[in-house]
Amino acid sequence: MAKVRCFLSYKNLPYTTRYVHPLRAQAEIPLGHQVPVIHLDGALHNDSTPIGLLLDDKFAENPLFSSRPATDRSKILEVDAWVTAALVPLCFRLMLGYGGGLVKQMRNGSIGANGLHKTVAGGYPLPFRWLHPLLVPRMKFVRDIIAMSDQNKNNDQLLAAVCQKLCSDLAGYPFLAQQASITLADLSVFSQLALPYLAGYDDADVIEQYPLLMQWLSRVQSQLSVDAALRLDLHRRALPEHAR
Repeated sequence: MAKVRCFLSYKNLPYTTRYVHPLRAQAEIPLGHQVPVIHLDGALHNDSTPIGLLLDDKFAENPLFSSRPATDRSKILEVDAWVTAALVPLCFRLMLGYGGGLVKQMRNGSIGANGLHKTVAGGYPLPFRWLHPLLVPRMKFVRDIIAMSDQNKNNDQLLAAVCQKLCSDLAGYPFLAQQASITLADLSVFSQLALPYLAGYDDADVIEQYPLLMQWLSRVQSQLSVDAALRLDLHRRALPEHAR
């Protein structure tokens, strides 16, 4: 969901977010089995990358992809595919405190549970908020996503490797995929790094050790609404302001 919100925010498109209640997900998700789903011009669309490409085709302002040469589009999609394969599983691990012991799992799980309670209609019942850190890691789709990550490395090691790769990609360029302006690649990565950092999850602050990456995050954030990656009332950290 954060990824699509970043697309919409960057393209200056008005939108309303509807948060799916985890206890009513099957009934509330209007298409498929997972979020995000977008309702646009009377039709439903799911899967964040195809949604981004669709938005770019329909709305010319602040292009994400379509105006780039074919070689650049290939680079952009390569970064986006890496996000799906490596960064999304890591984001899940960070939010669950995966591999960090029971205390960290409970602490990070409670951040997610309280976020749900604040956002879903009718709130998230207290017993489920207590059990949330223990139940979510047992869900099959969560286990399948986490299984995509390197099980021999902890969250700090995986995030450090991600930060090093991104800093290498950014060397000499203001944005990812060797681009001079924001593309779908930047927003795909930004949504997965900024959300756990802003929400205050343990281990997500490893990114602070990489000034070049923090500067890039702030540069991207400066062109989005402040709540694009995460609703403002759920922020526990803040990105440094981008020097204009």
